[in-house]
Amino acid sequence: MSLKSSLPPLLTLAFLVLVLGCFVMAKRVAANERWQEAEAHLVTFKESLQSDAQAMIDAWRDEERAGVVDRDMIPMSLAVPGLRQVEVREEHVNLVVYKSPDVKSGFRLWVAPVSEDYRDQPTSIPFVQRFLYLDERPSSPSNRP
Repeated sequence: MSLKSSLPPLLTLAFLVLVLGCFVMAKRVAANERWQEAEAHLVTFKESLQSDAQAMIDAWRDEERAGVVDRDMIPMSLAVPGLRQVEVREEHVNLVVYKSPDVKSGFRLWVAPVSEDYRDQPTSIPFVQRFLYLDERPSSPSNRP
């Protein structure tokens, strides 16, 4: 096989790899922009986040509801762009912005001091952290629902 006859398939392969790389990069940039937009929303409502989250926790506790909240019951301060689900816990509210069968990702909004049992990614707001939960991994401080 001569170099001349193998060059077009190599160029085609290189072009396809380049196109695929551009596609993956564009998806990453778009995902990062969505995270930034959601965090900017939280910063805008920073003053009311904890009180709105506490009100949701109190209502959930009083009515003994399941941990997932209906969209129409979510205060504007917690309704981040791309919100998929809100989960109410004892000391925090999870704002889920990405959800698949095995993965949840979003913001954890604390109404109590941030628990030592959680090791999430900090944000610009001290009581809000980004979390990633992978169902297939064992529970740990950095992988908690």
